[in-house]
Amino acid sequence: MQHKTHKLKCLAISLLLSIAHNAEAGLISTRAELNTLLGANQVLEDFEGFSISSQTRYSAGPLDSETTVGSLGNHLVKPGVTYQRNPDYGIELSGYRGIDFNPSGYFGATSQRLAGAGGCCSASIRDDFQFIFTAPITAFGLDLTAYSGFASSGTVSVFDKQNNLIASQTVTGTVEGSFFGWENADGIGKVFLHDVPTRNYIQFDNLGYGVAPVPLPGALYLFASALAGLGLANRRKA
Repeated sequence: MQHKTHKLKCLAISLLLSIAHNAEAGLISTRAELNTLLGANQVLEDFEGFSISSQTRYSAGPLDSETTVGSLGNHLVKPGVTYQRNPDYGIELSGYRGIDFNPSGYFGATSQRLAGAGGCCSASIRDDFQFIFTAPITAFGLDLTAYSGFASSGTVSVFDKQNNLIASQTVTGTVEGSFFGWENADGIGKVFLHDVPTRNYIQFDNLGYGVAPVPLPGALYLFASALAGLGLANRRKA
């Protein structure tokens, strides 16, 4: 009986190790990698839910799918994410602070994009902008894009569902879009984009996010194999 209990303990440890191995966290290098990771669970926000011919600015607060923005109406973005300026810095601190809806063709943009705008010139706090997920996700990726002719760089900070910082990395935007993605199986609750002061602000596009499918097949295979081995050992003992 003791021998059998030992085998069951080993089985449980092996299963836990298998699950822990799949609970990864780290940088996602390409959009193809993000697509593979999330599969059909991915939500893609390309900011094409509105149609504009010139820049439209909104400074009345956070933006989600129910927010009404002037003549554009609501349902401009997909549900599941709230976009907002960092509430720690008021609009009055450095001029206009809000959300910019930018049309295709705007300073070299090849599609409609969203951007956080604030301050100007040498403002010490410029384009700090947040994505807050309604329910924690496990992976996201987006294209950080810059104005044509301007250097634009900033820091992307990733927070878990308890609002603890889990990653922070400097990224330079390009007109074509510089991809940045992150995976955290324990959950991602917020992404914070902070532009480097005195640089032109970073726009963003093609936000992909979701919960990666639980990789059960490998764990179940290990469990079944262990059970089969345990059964064979018991038969031999008998």
